[in-house]
Amino acid sequence: MKKMSVGVKHKALYLILFFATLGLDIGAGYLLPVNLATFYWLYPSVETICFLIIIYLAIRMGAFEEFVKKLRIKSFLFIVFFILLGIFLSALGKTLYFHLSAPLDYVWSNQGNVNNLQMIIPHWYGLFLLFLAGPIMEEIAFRFYIFRFFKHQWLGFIISILAFTYIHSGFSLVAFYYAGAGIALGLAYWRRKSVFESILVHIGMNLLLSFIVLPILW
Repeated sequence: MKKMSVGVKHKALYLILFFATLGLDIGAGYLLPVNLATFYWLYPSVETICFLIIIYLAIRMGAFEEFVKKLRIKSFLFIVFFILLGIFLSALGKTLYFHLSAPLDYVWSNQGNVNNLQMIIPHWYGLFLLFLAGPIMEEIAFRFYIFRFFKHQWLGFIISILAFTYIHSGFSLVAFYYAGAGIALGLAYWRRKSVFESILVHIGMNLLLSFIVLPILW
């Protein structure tokens, strides 16, 4: 009975930390003043504080304690494989989106929000969010906490894909694109339960998709 109680407490803690991470990641922009001049310099400061809190909580929960022991040359080969898999599935999803959506509906809500945010914050900080802070916060939330919450890892894998897709697309047609990325990231984490590896995959995917794949497909 005591063991069951501890298990329930751990699950509740992972659930709370999942929503806390999402709230810290997404909430800063909604709580700040609308004034653009104030937002321009205040947003990076507040978001960076939120980012550091997320990292601190994840470290306390043991998210990164094994990454040095687990990191091998073979790991980098798998990281490259999952990056390429994610790019392939994302590109396939984007192609399906183009064929199924209205011709003028080529900028979806999440991308529109990202574009709008990039226009009102320092350019360097936008790159920091896209290629470092964003992948780290999302992998901690969608992979580390969700997989820890579920006893059956296959269920954690499915829920992580659905949650990741919903946050980015709301299950619109562009869900094809984000589901592809979610599958690759989920597999990257599931292989050895290393959030550090899934973070590297996420960063690699964002880099290649932003600078090579999406400009070609657009």
